Amino acid sequence: MSAGRPKWLVMLVMPLVLAGAGTVAAAQPRGPGAPRIASGTLASVTDAPRYVELLRIALGPGASAHLAVGDGIVYLLSGSATIASGGVSTELAAGEGRFAARGHDVTLTGAGRGEAVVLEFALLRRDELDRSATQPAVSATRIFRGAAPIPGLSSGDYDVNLTRVVFPAHAPSNAPHRRTGAALYYVLDGTGANTIGRKVFKRRRGRTVYEPSTLVHQWGNPGARPLELLIFNINRSGTPAVVPAS
Repeated sequence: MSAGRPKWLVMLVMPLVLAGAGTVAAAQPRGPGAPRIASGTLASVTDAPRYVELLRIALGPGASAHLAVGDGIVYLLSGSATIASGGVSTELAAGEGRFAARGHDVTLTGAGRGEAVVLEFALLRRDELDRSATQPAVSATRIFRGAAPIPGLSSGDYDVNLTRVVFPAHAPSNAPHRRTGAALYYVLDGTGANTIGRKVFKRRRGRTVYEPSTLVHQWGNPGARPLELLIFNINRSGTPAVVPAS
């Protein structure tokens, strides 16, 4: 103990320091360890090039749509809906999602009194690019589609998942990093600072950012409210989804 410092002062300061340390730890953005909203596994991705796509699908009360193409994950952005596959129907609440595999009968139905809005993150083969995403066709808006297929995919199993990551207000940018597979970010709320090279881009609500393995980038939150991101990711099973920039 420092000379002249009362013992009661040390006992008071130490809990405050520990409490502050806990606050700092809790304020870190939830990254690779963030809980998964939904996930699945693909046995092969080398039979055909894969393109990343994001659709916004609106379903009126009682309206149904069958997902017609691709592997991916459906996420209920607002309203309420049911998802049926293999004879099992499950009600989705806003913020929930499910994996939807190619070749499986997957049907979405608006379940509430108002409109249900669904985001469909999909991996499409080249021969699926010109097909209707749903049968029958419903009100769907394409938010994003990759101009080129995902680069660098190899043989073996791949994990596909969707996570929600929150950066607290005024969070500094994380270290430069890249994906081992690819990811598509969707800004749920707030405004993020996305650094690519020496440029910083403001990413506002509703914007998307595509990150192939060749892109080195950073994320931070200079704003006064939390930055919420949805991250649709594909990476080789058993390998990390994110690695430091070399």
